[in-house]
Amino acid sequence: MAKPIASSGRTTYLIDPVQGNDANPVGKTWKRIAKVNSIQLAPGDTVVIKAGLHEESLKPLGEGTADAEGWYESGPVRDQQVCSNQFINCGIEINPRTHSENPGEAVHENIRIEGDFFNDSGISARNVKGLKVIGNRFSNPTLPLQVKACTDLEIERNLFGAKQ
Repeated sequence: MAKPIASSGRTTYLIDPVQGNDANPVGKTWKRIAKVNSIQLAPGDTVVIKAGLHEESLKPLGEGTADAEGWYESGPVRDQQVCSNQFINCGIEINPRTHSENPGEAVHENIRIEGDFFNDSGISARNVKGLKVIGNRFSNPTLPLQVKACTDLEIERNLFGAKQ
């Protein structure tokens, strides 16, 4: 695996599967989520994923603080939305590496996952305060949603066993 590119921080990374181009430099819109996964994110970075067909999971590299050491994010995520996407054989994993399983010590806050389609995949979330999973469609009829040590959950109007 190639050494990740380090972010300078406070940078917005844009993913648009329709209009993006992976040959673009940082600051311009990329096509695939894999481009963000190759960045060592820093505090203050933002990742914006536009609606479209995605065939890889978002797993950016980053260093956490003492409460979330060595986890795959830029630091605590606040007010993030993932809306109107198609995830084909990949999903969303929010899994900070932290020693705490105490819901009162949430690492992330206010993550909204709404109106997405998950084909043979799902959502896994841990240590999130204010997780909203609303109006999504999952091809798998069994519950492809796992939450642990999360508080202020809103899980509603999701359809399981859905067709694309």
